[in-house]
Amino acid sequence: ASSADLWRPPRQRFAMAASLLAARARNRTGSNIFAAATALAQRAGSVNLGQGFPSFETPEFARRCVAEALAEGHNQYARPGGHPVLTQALSKFYSPLYGR
Repeated sequence: ASSADLWRPPRQRFAMAASLLAARARNRTGSNIFAAATALAQRAGSVNLGQGFPSFETPEFARRCVAEALAEGHNQYARPGGHPVLTQALSKFYSPLYGR
């Protein structure tokens, strides 16, 4: 991939990425999907969000909130439309900004 590839339409870029990752998986060169995705992101000059972990410690308040939520049984992904309480709060906040 070259810098010219960055100007390709998103579908072409996705297809190229998928092809590179599939080739890596077929070759089994001792690497893994995370290493392949990181290398691809570096070549493309993008941010790799695939691994899903930050480079800093989780703040104490966040750990406390997670522990409380788990203790209350909140341990599933939100439904596709979002959690009703959250979507209502977001709607209440943003609707006036968009004249709704």
